[in-house]
Amino acid sequence: MGNFIYWTEPYAIPIETIDWVFDVLDFTTGISLLLGLISIYIFHTQSPPNMLTFSRVLIVYQVVALANDVMLGTGLAPYFTFPCPGGVPTGWLKRFGLSSFAQLIIGCALLGHSSGLIMIMFVVRQQYILPIGHPFKMKLRTKVILYLLLQILPYCHSILGLLYMEKFNDLSITRHYYFAKYPALRNFIAHPGFYSLLPDDAFMIACHMLFWAAVGMVLVGGACLSCFHVLESSKSRVSAKTLASYRWIILKLAIQVCIPMFTLLIPGACAVFLFFLEDPNWISKKTTALLDRDKWGDGRSLLPPPFRCRGGKFWNIDAQN
Repeated sequence: MGNFIYWTEPYAIPIETIDWVFDVLDFTTGISLLLGLISIYIFHTQSPPNMLTFSRVLIVYQVVALANDVMLGTGLAPYFTFPCPGGVPTGWLKRFGLSSFAQLIIGCALLGHSSGLIMIMFVVRQQYILPIGHPFKMKLRTKVILYLLLQILPYCHSILGLLYMEKFNDLSITRHYYFAKYPALRNFIAHPGFYSLLPDDAFMIACHMLFWAAVGMVLVGGACLSCFHVLESSKSRVSAKTLASYRWIILKLAIQVCIPMFTLLIPGACAVFLFFLEDPNWISKKTTALLDRDKWGDGRSLLPPPFRCRGGKFWNIDAQN
């Protein structure tokens, strides 16, 4: 979803461009796109007949994940400056005259859509495994309603919250606030594409995101546990090979979802820690580190997002000194 920048020296960070870095990142995005297309082809041609419905859901999810990876990695390409809750989009969407706030809306919509699909994948798998008469077995109408809600509500919720906060967010006041609080980031804060929210608004957005994360964890966890319970109770009626294959499918789904969640959680937790610490004396004694997650989007397709630690400069397409 972008790059996390931690700067803890007392002087301002220069903004400069190293074009070859972005060429390399765009190249890796192309590779991930190619591999994602290959995975869609495999799902379409190699899926067994008894898993046709689930395979179609996987294909839809993979298409959305690829759209996320490409759009977030190259279209938006946001650089988040922490502990300041803001950043600068550096992707090709800015060439169409879209404001940073509009790009933030697009990013939230993409993330909400893919998050909803993650939950739907597990529910579809659960409904396929659950026997008729099970209390969690849903009728077709109920499933359709649930799937629509899981697609619409997550990002509609966040977008409405952002639109409401934007109505009361004066960016000039926000810039002055962070100029005084984080003088080392003044080159970023002064950048025309910089966008941020005041701490109270950022905290409210974080609470809304955590709410949907909790909903997703409960739904996915419940689906997995009910699947495993049914499989355990079916040992006497189903072959060991079939049970093992079902368990492996569920585990693969969990692994595919959890790897990027944990890799995003680590830098995100560090950023939140620095944000709430609010101790310039502690921060100023630390060194600079740019935790650069390559332009592979949010990493929810087949490839996990690579992380690299770099010290020193900030790389930006829109070099303005």
